[in-house]
Amino acid sequence: MKNFFKTLWLEISNHNRYQVISGILCVVLLTWFYGCEVRCKSILHPDTQITRTELQAELDSIYAGAEERINALDRQEELRQYLMDIAITTGTTGTINPWTVFGMISTILFGGAATDNVRKRIVIKKLSATPPV
Repeated sequence: MKNFFKTLWLEISNHNRYQVISGILCVVLLTWFYGCEVRCKSILHPDTQITRTELQAELDSIYAGAEERINALDRQEELRQYLMDIAITTGTTGTINPWTVFGMISTILFGGAATDNVRKRIVIKKLSATPPV
């Protein structure tokens, strides 16, 4: 029985060689078309391959980070404009509004406190990252 199938296969494959090859090729291509997702290199990690949805997620995170940075720049420009307006008002009128001075001093002090907290967090992170000797 085993020999029968072997001779039958050899006769079919020998007589219909190109039809067998094209059938196998069709099965491989259909498997590839329906079973494999298209992939490309990641933007954030170029050594890994990602799908379209993962690439879209990476782009969304990049856009979100860019929007945060743009907002930070806008806040800095608003502060600069606010301080410039105070300087122009003081220079043209010659009078100083005490509430404006209080607002300016508190802004500078809170900015210094925030910067100091960031510096302290960085120092603590570095100290906790190094193993004790």
